Amino acid sequence: MMTYAGQLRENFYVLGKNFPSNEQILTQVLFALLAREHVFWFSGPGRAKSLMSTSIFGMFDESALTFSLQITKETTREEMFGNIIADELMKSGREVYNLEGGIVEAVFAFLDEFMDGSDYVLRGVNNVLNEREFKTMGMGIVPAPLHTAIATSNYMRMTPALQAVLDRFMCKAYLRGIDGLGDSLRASGTYLDYSGKRLSLPVLPYDGLRQLSDRVMASEADGGIVVSPGMRLLHVLLVSEFQRRRLVAARAAWHAKNADIAEEPLDMELGVPEVTPRTLGKLFDFSRASAVLHGRNEVHVVDQKALMYGLLTIGDESGDEVLWAQVCSDLLDGMTGRRLHLLEELGKLADMVAQLTAERSQTTSAQLMVGGTMVAASSLTAQQIKAALRGARHMALDLAVSQIELDIKKLSTPVIGFDLLKGW
Repeated sequence: MMTYAGQLRENFYVLGKNFPSNEQILTQVLFALLAREHVFWFSGPGRAKSLMSTSIFGMFDESALTFSLQITKETTREEMFGNIIADELMKSGREVYNLEGGIVEAVFAFLDEFMDGSDYVLRGVNNVLNEREFKTMGMGIVPAPLHTAIATSNYMRMTPALQAVLDRFMCKAYLRGIDGLGDSLRASGTYLDYSGKRLSLPVLPYDGLRQLSDRVMASEADGGIVVSPGMRLLHVLLVSEFQRRRLVAARAAWHAKNADIAEEPLDMELGVPEVTPRTLGKLFDFSRASAVLHGRNEVHVVDQKALMYGLLTIGDESGDEVLWAQVCSDLLDGMTGRRLHLLEELGKLADMVAQLTAERSQTTSAQLMVGGTMVAASSLTAQQIKAALRGARHMALDLAVSQIELDIKKLSTPVIGFDLLKGW
């Protein structure tokens, strides 16, 4: 008998067959559902955004209410959240909303032409998207059960308020047009089979999706997916190496366009999206989601590839997908056997160094247990670490060693600062 995760994968496989050129984008939505993240789609008109969204949300039973709104410049807060109850406003002066049928009560939301909305309305969506709550002076804090929203737009505009809203969309994608005869025939077949209406897929109980996403997001102490020290280290190495190469490529492109400028541009001037600590943390939900989809209780090396769905804009022309594939090849291929064991040992060592860094004072007496021997952190030389790697050289291991060495050097650097427990 097929598991719930298996049927979910099967439904998305069928979607991919019927919406050609969008397989990766649909896979990103699958991971967004498991991680309870929101999705932003950007494309030209006529790319079946509405049809894909209704087909995705329509595969779940009626317990999962879907809110759908085509946003315009004239869209009001009342259209998004519900009408203000006039009697209450007249009687007490409080703005109390009738939330029935609005986004606050929805499990899924499809927000079409998102960029057309006013900053005032879109700012009001922020708390519902991020904190899953609706705040008003008249009603206080109302919990919102929103699981996943898909927002779409045919163009981009950027204001400070809109940037804050877009940051709530962990998953972003650009929908390309149909490419080639085969995809054209598949798209034509979808239209003929379904007459432009949403695909009829096996209906799944929403409660099953909620249980899967609970597992993805639960801590290990609460029975969630296990992420070992080595897998946590590999996670950080992948993201940092990808970001480093992305900045290198952007800097080279900048110099090619600005050959007459001698000054080096700042990283923030290169147009490369920042990977914030918040993003780095939330990306763990994607590798854990991959483990859940494969019926595992712990993250494996291959699950790290899923980070792309929260890290990249899928389908754009930046070249990031090719770059990510190369980074994964360099850091994941061959990570088996003794190398994997060494990665786990380095992960434990990195954890110890990180803990000492967090707790250190201005002395250099921090101690590390290495190979059963207690040594001062400052005496843990590069040669001692690299000795363990003889015969098992690998880019991921080399990167790990270099980063650990840097952190150990920091431990040996005197710091003048106020210790909250010890004082000066």
